[in-house]
Amino acid sequence: MAPLVVARKGYYTDLAKWAAAKGYTHLRVDGEFLPTARWPRLDRFHEHTIELPVADVQARPDNEAELRNGLTQALEFGKGVVHVLSPLDALAEAMAKNDPALAEMAVAVYSTKRACPSCSRSFPELDPRLFSFNSKHGWCPGCFGTGLALSGFDAEQSGEEIWWNEWYEETEQVCPSCNGQRLNAEALAVRYRDRNIAATTRLPVGEASLLFKSLALGGREAEIARDCVAELISRLDFLREVGLDYLALDRAAPTLSGGEASASGLRPAGLQPARCLLHPGRADDRPASARQRRPARYPRQTGGEGKHAGRSRARRGHDSPCRSRDRSWPGCRQPWRSRGGDRHRG
Repeated sequence: MAPLVVARKGYYTDLAKWAAAKGYTHLRVDGEFLPTARWPRLDRFHEHTIELPVADVQARPDNEAELRNGLTQALEFGKGVVHVLSPLDALAEAMAKNDPALAEMAVAVYSTKRACPSCSRSFPELDPRLFSFNSKHGWCPGCFGTGLALSGFDAEQSGEEIWWNEWYEETEQVCPSCNGQRLNAEALAVRYRDRNIAATTRLPVGEASLLFKSLALGGREAEIARDCVAELISRLDFLREVGLDYLALDRAAPTLSGGEASASGLRPAGLQPARCLLHPGRADDRPASARQRRPARYPRQTGGEGKHAGRSRARRGHDSPCRSRDRSWPGCRQPWRSRGGDRHRG
């Protein structure tokens, strides 16, 4: 089998037409063989894995030439990756009885580009979703990205951890599968300069900013990381300028105090929005050192940089009154007068 699509959304009607033109009568979609001539309408918003059945051959010495030919074609269509299904007896029974449910087969993945020379295990191509604990492609299968061993929590409830925190009465225990790092073993095994993504996100904002500023990139690395690193430094500098350089990047939003959440632009559950993004009358519950480092009025430079750097929201200081008449401040509700004298809210 040659993997053509791996966990992607879409109808893939054109792909079925392409396979039919090549002489292939079926494609394997999410484990089920579907005809290319009468291609059904796939769920557009569901992730699909589509494989091309290249060869149906028994692994015997007298079939070596056929095996080599099938493997070559599968690697060509699969761009260096091939899926091997077994046993074929289950497939033959399913086709004879016209019952796809009977085709229960094991899938082995082999790759010419991403394989371990020690254990001979092959891996799929790296995907950005692999490094997100909010995605099933990246989260730890033991805790579904929470980092905690929550009794009764499953994949369908992922993203609702904040509500679990309100009524969960058992003692919180770190997930033994990922040791609280939220990601699966494959994601944690990927390293850049001897550091995986979990080790990087454990750094406080200040240290992370220094880390990315100290990166010496050249050649292909510089071309790939140029925009990404610049954006990371910009966002980290913003958090540092509002006095949050002591926060670790992997800090969960529900654990932030009111002042920390407001300064960073995050709002914990149950915290009612003030008239401004940061109401002048609210108490600043950040550490005293963070408040002392911060000027009394919000630095104009930071707000301007946020605008011109492409941020979608500008932020105001804790103790500066909301006098802005600039409607690009979406959190400001200060009344202002139009030319016609009508009062509006920004």
